[in-house]
Amino acid sequence: MAIINRTWNFVFVHIPKAGGTSMAHALAPLSTWQDLQLGGTEFGEKVHRAYSAQFGLSKHSYAFELRNVIGHKTWASMTSFALVRHPVARTISTFRYLRHHCDHYRFMENIDTFDAFLQAEFWQKPGPDRMFLPQSKWLFHPARPSECLVDNVIKLENSDQALPEALRAIEIPQVKRDALRFEQKNASPKLAGLALRDEHIAAIGERYRDDFETFGYDLEVFKPSDSVNSGHV
Repeated sequence: MAIINRTWNFVFVHIPKAGGTSMAHALAPLSTWQDLQLGGTEFGEKVHRAYSAQFGLSKHSYAFELRNVIGHKTWASMTSFALVRHPVARTISTFRYLRHHCDHYRFMENIDTFDAFLQAEFWQKPGPDRMFLPQSKWLFHPARPSECLVDNVIKLENSDQALPEALRAIEIPQVKRDALRFEQKNASPKLAGLALRDEHIAAIGERYRDDFETFGYDLEVFKPSDSVNSGHV
């Protein structure tokens, strides 16, 4: 759920499968009548469909797309932030999510292993809601790849420490910050019997080379013995 909050003057850019649904639900209580939530909740999904049709905005719009609609001047006056996630964990989460919802994502009906997923031709394409693309696509100017359009990029792995600092910088009162509850949302059941192998890590490293370089993630953090079931979803 992307959030454009004029009450506290911030924008949350939601990258698919990077912990954004949990973040957006947690931040939803900060919204008032003048604020926009795109997707995530039942109300947000209704708003999302209308804004997508009318203005081309969606719950997973790029920062560049959000800025074009909001306007450069208004965007510059607001604090923008986003969550990013280790590409290996994000890929695992994406696979698990799509397998759990394969009745909707019919292209996953015959993709029942992590190997098959990483070898599938569709994984090299944008995918549904562009969820297979590198996370950097959401944050950087498409014509100027070195220009980040978001003020604060928070790693999901460090969000317990980094998020309170970001909200404090937005000048949200402590009493409101203390009332926020961050709970895991949009989780899919764990798939037993899967473990990472060297070829999995190598494939993810190649596919998301930009994210590893841009956000400073270490490919060696995940070892071939690590379970696919570990980490957030």
